[in-house]
Amino acid sequence: MIALLQIELIKTLKRRAFWVSLGLFLLFFLPLMIAAFGRGGSIEINNQKLVSIALPQGWGLMLDLQGLDIASMSRLFLPVMVCIFIGSEFVFKTSRQNIIDGLSREQFFLAKVIYVLFMAVIFFVLYLVLVFTFGYLLIDRSQITDAIVRGVDVQMMGAFFVMLIGTGLLAMLFGIASRNTGTAIGLFFFYSTVVEQIAPNLLRLKESLRPIAEYFNYLPIHIFREIVKPGRYDTEALSAKFAQMQGASTTPDMTTQTVWICALVYLVVLSGASYLLLKKTDL
Repeated sequence: MIALLQIELIKTLKRRAFWVSLGLFLLFFLPLMIAAFGRGGSIEINNQKLVSIALPQGWGLMLDLQGLDIASMSRLFLPVMVCIFIGSEFVFKTSRQNIIDGLSREQFFLAKVIYVLFMAVIFFVLYLVLVFTFGYLLIDRSQITDAIVRGVDVQMMGAFFVMLIGTGLLAMLFGIASRNTGTAIGLFFFYSTVVEQIAPNLLRLKESLRPIAEYFNYLPIHIFREIVKPGRYDTEALSAKFAQMQGASTTPDMTTQTVWICALVYLVVLSGASYLLLKKTDL
């Protein structure tokens, strides 16, 4: 296990694409954070404070803020990075070379899972650092009236980590299935946009097909998006703030228990599907 981790670290940290991708993530996200929370750590409209990134509320705020949050950006960048690195293993035949050098297909697969976990840890650490910086170090401490990390915050952090792993495993599946970087990225975004977003919306246009559209709520990306909804864990503090900001109720449509069960099942299913594909794939 340690040897496989070392192999993946060497491959990853020596790739310029890894550092460029992380740099682009920060380049896109930091200006949004500064624009939204650079003045006193809160979003204001007409001089009315709507939400504040001050901890501990900031942990949940940065998981669901209408695309301005770390969870949304991670769902974009992490799968792309996984597709790039998994796909390049087949494009440049390093997968075949690893097998020739003595790795079994099972070990090669385990190495890819380790890579996904490594990327999940990277984005999770970025989340901790960014939220702590903007929600504690750069604000007036008088805004902090509670412990900076509560039990519900730990639950949200755990949900975010599961989301990262899940989206990474889905990207790995597309990478192994396509054996090509560009195709894997294209498949991932086709699935995430056309299949999980556009298709159910089209079905809802016809009343007789609306019950079918509801089943799309149980597809993986929707489940991984639902699992990080802050209102599931901090209902008293966050729901009112999000409702005020978004002009709508934030009460989850699916129970938290259902979402967690589906998410954990998808972790197993996606891993198993990737393993079976890899066993039948010509490296």
